[in-house]
Amino acid sequence: MQAIKFGLFLCWLHVLTLFQKLLAKFRQFIIACTDEPDFVDVIVFNDMPLKCYQRHKNVNCPRKYCQHCRVNKLVSYINNAKVCMDIAHLVFTSQKIYDAVLAAWYRGVNIRFVTDSEMLHVHGSKIRKLCSHNIPIHVAAQKTLMHHKFAIIDGEQRILQLDSKERKKAARVLKRRGIVMTGSLNWTIQGTQNNFENVVITSNRKVNARYQLIFDNLYNVYEELKIIFNEYEPNEVVRIPDKSAKNYF
Repeated sequence: MQAIKFGLFLCWLHVLTLFQKLLAKFRQFIIACTDEPDFVDVIVFNDMPLKCYQRHKNVNCPRKYCQHCRVNKLVSYINNAKVCMDIAHLVFTSQKIYDAVLAAWYRGVNIRFVTDSEMLHVHGSKIRKLCSHNIPIHVAAQKTLMHHKFAIIDGEQRILQLDSKERKKAARVLKRRGIVMTGSLNWTIQGTQNNFENVVITSNRKVNARYQLIFDNLYNVYEELKIIFNEYEPNEVVRIPDKSAKNYF
């Protein structure tokens, strides 16, 4: 009797495994069948000398190259993040973009950040502040330059990773289509106010998958940033002389 029960149990496990594989294949089939046209957008910063110093709430400002409207439009994509956001940026000093990233973190968006080790020390860098909020940040080794400037918002590959880890419903990936924001723009005041810059936004799945692979490789190779903030002097950063941090301070 026990042998029969054990055999039935093994059969049940086998059927469950086959069902999970069929479900994964079905999900891929549905995504392929319901594939929608690619979404593409371009944000151009300071392509003309005119600047508008008003704080606009409407992204459709009549000034085609209004600096504040362009920043607001970029921030709107960050504000639309629902599940995850992977960011690789050389320099990050923009207060408005920082506020949007931090707000996404506190509404439950899974965020990972990759940046350059030398640019941690530039004036106004927001990396330490992000680290103080326990956002995982990995930094490039010394004598290398992490020059990427892109962000993946609600990337499908990342969502599937989280679903597998957290055992959430696989169907969630069907409800969203990820985007990549890439281009020449550093997330800095200099970049948004004074430089000639561009940001390209696309939902193309092949492009998103390629960028996700690039990010994952960098994140897995680079060491995690380790910082302790002194509880008596919140503005003072205490360096940790351990294996994971000694190459970066």
